[in-house]
Amino acid sequence: MKSLRMHREHVESTPAERSDEDSWGQFADLPARDLQWIIEQSPTQLAVFDANLRYLYVNTAAVGDPSLRRWLIGKTDFEYCRLRGLDSALAERRMDFILRAIEERRTISFDEEFTDAKGRPLHFIRMCTPIFDQKGELQRLIGFGVDTTETKRLEDELQQAQKLEALGKLVAGVAHDFNNLLTAINGFAQVLSSRLPEPSTERRQAKEILKAGRQAADLTRQLLAFSRSNIRETRDVDLGALVTDQRAILEQILGKGITLLVELSDDELIVRGDPVHLRQILTNLALNARDAMPEGGRLEISVRVADGEPLGAAKGAIELRVRDTGHGMDLETLEHALEPFFTTKTRDRGTGLGLSSVYGIVQQCRGELDIQSTLGEGTDVRIMLPRRMSPRAASDDSSFDSTPRGRGETILVTEDEPAVLELASCCLRHLGYRVLTASNAAEAEAVASREPIDLLLTDIVMPGVGGPELAQRLLERQPTLAVLFMTGYAQREALQHIGRAVSVVHKPFTTECLGRQVRRVLDTHDAASRPAISTVA
Repeated sequence: MKSLRMHREHVESTPAERSDEDSWGQFADLPARDLQWIIEQSPTQLAVFDANLRYLYVNTAAVGDPSLRRWLIGKTDFEYCRLRGLDSALAERRMDFILRAIEERRTISFDEEFTDAKGRPLHFIRMCTPIFDQKGELQRLIGFGVDTTETKRLEDELQQAQKLEALGKLVAGVAHDFNNLLTAINGFAQVLSSRLPEPSTERRQAKEILKAGRQAADLTRQLLAFSRSNIRETRDVDLGALVTDQRAILEQILGKGITLLVELSDDELIVRGDPVHLRQILTNLALNARDAMPEGGRLEISVRVADGEPLGAAKGAIELRVRDTGHGMDLETLEHALEPFFTTKTRDRGTGLGLSSVYGIVQQCRGELDIQSTLGEGTDVRIMLPRRMSPRAASDDSSFDSTPRGRGETILVTEDEPAVLELASCCLRHLGYRVLTASNAAEAEAVASREPIDLLLTDIVMPGVGGPELAQRLLERQPTLAVLFMTGYAQREALQHIGRAVSVVHKPFTTECLGRQVRRVLDTHDAASRPAISTVA
């Protein structure tokens, strides 16, 4: 290290003693062996052609295999392409640029994309410079090439990521508004159902509205999962029931030419995870299977208890297996299948994020994934998820009867969507709370200045001043105020400046969820004797 430092100091302190001409003369005086070594070590491809555009010289970077160099001298680029198994159209494209450089008597640069003999896509920047004698006759042509394959790949990945980010923001915005509508639809359908007699046609119809609304909410959460704006909702999930519910969507994805076979064991198939993410696994694998079977085929999905399987999962794991009869993958493709952005599809057909996102979800669930595939024989994906020995999910037909009641506390509800404002107010009044309402932050501040409140229930995203800023303003006036946020999608950045732990749940909420969260926040606030901030949706 000391000698390196001394050398650097020497170089920095040495004055320039020669002009540019002297420097070139010194370089030109280098022995031919040294000049050849410099050219051979250059990572830039260099080729010299004679006046008939036949190779006179190529360096190692240009030819790859030095043994080919002797064969190449004296031949044209067309003959070189045939030797390397490249498309002759490649030589024709190169020739167009070379002739243009000669005609215009200047250096021409161009981008070149092609596939080598092993099927690998390559990208180069080429330059060709014609050299003329004093009479204007072509003497030599020098060609340069710089391999930009990796740079191009990174640029493509960046562009793809930017497109996904822009699309994600659009999806998140639409989903936010849609979640407000679903909150009102599902909430009022639930209220209506609880007030109708059982059995009755009207109550059954209200339940169908509620069922459809909840399915729409799941679809919205899948959109938010795509945009990465969703909030993870980890709970016990019946994987068999989830596959059954997803079957109609999978059949639409696969199309008429592909047969879907589903096999479920009679055991309890409970796993721990986010149901939206688990559906995303099925959707991504179905999309891959469809693209692998353009002429039709069969997709088999099975869910069973896998006792003592050697995949590495604990005894009693649940196995989700997805097998197709598509064209399969070769060994090299299989080795890279789980890498982000890796794809064998064209740019308009795939992002390279399907299998990598599946792998990420499996890891989040503390599971394991194995892929077996053979060219021409299809692909077999096995996913092992830890089994949960828990009862099946409770029915969604619960009512206000089991929801904790209010004790006359005053709640200020601030929401810019009238239907959601009406629903929340109706539910809270029914539970015994005194409810004040505001459609924006200015109205909320005016109401809070007139009379004391126990809890602020506010949406995060509102025109003008949002929920977090409103909460800060009211907490400055009343530090003992409890705060409960509503959100249609992840808004962690908006809550960061609050400076307190914030729990987040997703819209659309059920009336029971709203009632329980309000009661929990108030009780926690009273017990701790300090401000409590939470989030409900």
